[in-house]
Amino acid sequence: MASQPEPLAITAARVVTPGGVLQNATLVTDGERILGVTQNEPPRGVTQLVFEDATLLPGFIDLHVHGGGGWRVGVDTDLLNRPDSHPDPLVNMSRFMASTGVTGFLPTLSTASKEEMLATVTSVARLVGQDLPGADVLGTHLEGPYLNVARKGAQREEFIRPPDREEFLEVWQASRGTARYVTLAPELQSAAEFTEWLTGLGVFVSAGHTDARAEDMERAYAAGLKGVTHLFNAMRGLHHREPGAAGWALAHDRVWVELISDGVHVHPTAMRLALRAVGADRLAAITDAGAFTGLPDGVYDEGYRTVTVRRGVCTLEDGTLAESMSPMNRNCMVLLNEVGATWPQIASMTALVPATMLGLQERRGSLAPGKDADLTVLGPAGEVLLTTVRGRVVHRATA
Repeated sequence: MASQPEPLAITAARVVTPGGVLQNATLVTDGERILGVTQNEPPRGVTQLVFEDATLLPGFIDLHVHGGGGWRVGVDTDLLNRPDSHPDPLVNMSRFMASTGVTGFLPTLSTASKEEMLATVTSVARLVGQDLPGADVLGTHLEGPYLNVARKGAQREEFIRPPDREEFLEVWQASRGTARYVTLAPELQSAAEFTEWLTGLGVFVSAGHTDARAEDMERAYAAGLKGVTHLFNAMRGLHHREPGAAGWALAHDRVWVELISDGVHVHPTAMRLALRAVGADRLAAITDAGAFTGLPDGVYDEGYRTVTVRRGVCTLEDGTLAESMSPMNRNCMVLLNEVGATWPQIASMTALVPATMLGLQERRGSLAPGKDADLTVLGPAGEVLLTTVRGRVVHRATA
């Protein structure tokens, strides 16, 4: 069992609280939990950490991430072939995620065979609730396989298939209830009934890789659909005579919306539109990052495909835009500097909204007294200076 973390007093130039940004304030923990934020002298007898010209935020929660640092969800390989890697790629990924300010994440499996789905959710289930060397594993996000081939993007077409209740029940049981999030195309035959059934299991169902029209989305919402996966990407776009999935999401007043906030998958102007239409209280910033995030430019062979990484963009051989190369700490700076979001809006989109979507808002998502001490400190250029998970220091920048 991990040892009890020591109480901390963390001072930063900006501390982003539920009530707004406090200047030159100090957050105090009792070890695992937040006690409060003060602009008075920090208490004596606790370890003090001071970060000048830095921003203290609630730890990021990434709902949609396929890999990072050379590791990929569902694949037991290290693209850099490091001899000191942990045998479990998700543990390595946990460490990498912490280095980007993420304190909790949903390992996201792209469309795959039933065997790979079963193996992945089983591996994830073993780690949920465990103290890891980095970010917490919160459950699995299954992006597929129940998608529309016409909007497959970088998904593997050979594994895309119709909704299958018997198959998913086996996956659900193998996950021990930790397969928390499913992306599907709501216009598929029997998708509405499948959505209703998944919702009854407690699964968060989101529409993605979809050619759905607005009326398809409305039917799915009535059946229990709660979210829209990576708004604008891999879906029918907005047209003034056919709003499509994107237009429906922008106009809806209750649906939760993911947004790849790297400035590549979605233009900053479109991101600004989404923020104004949906609001920071229902918009979840995601990375959709892949194994190549954090790796140098080059051509990488994953066995089933070859990808090119160049200047922060990852593409398939046919030029299709694949996963993002941008970690969450960089995405924060895109939101701040290119979209015009405020720090409270960024904290909501990267922490509180994802926590609420997963039903974890009582413990995570904001710098409020009593919540877990899941914290991220960003430097002026977005560099991650400190990450803590329930008060444990899981990443600290070296000088």
